Amino acid sequence: MSTLRWQTHQSPIGALLVAESDQGLALLTWCETWDAAESILCKRLGDQASYFEHDPKSAQTTTIEQFFQHAGRVEPPPLDVTGTVFQTRVWAALRTLPVGETRSYAEVAAMIGQPGAARAVAGACAANPVTLFTPCHRVVRAGGEIGGYGGGLDRKRALLALEQGSPFESTP
Repeated sequence: MSTLRWQTHQSPIGALLVAESDQGLALLTWCETWDAAESILCKRLGDQASYFEHDPKSAQTTTIEQFFQHAGRVEPPPLDVTGTVFQTRVWAALRTLPVGETRSYAEVAAMIGQPGAARAVAGACAANPVTLFTPCHRVVRAGGEIGGYGGGLDRKRALLALEQGSPFESTP
């Protein structure tokens, strides 16, 4: 078990909970309130970390800021995430999706060699611990319709607009 340093970070489209270990970014998720941060940490990473330590300025915040300044065109930081074999295959596939482009859940399933697993891909996207850098916002329903997103559909639309060079709405 490791110590995780964490903080909240205000992005142009909402607050993010950032948690990192010595190995890399362990959690990056939308977090509406400061009070929710510890609850999210315990729920998502409680069995993986022996101690949570507040870090007022994480090393990862610069990379997050650059993500928004450069429309998603940044080198992702080292990651320290765990998941099932299927989830890690999906997450690896998501990290190969070009900035500004989308793929359907079925297309991602085909990318990992399991063309009938579109619903399971959606579940892996929902379990994604590192939003932005494992870009599940680039996955849409068949036909291009915007589907679910843990940060809400407005944030998904904003991220896609940002990456496609369109104006996007800031949210609190």
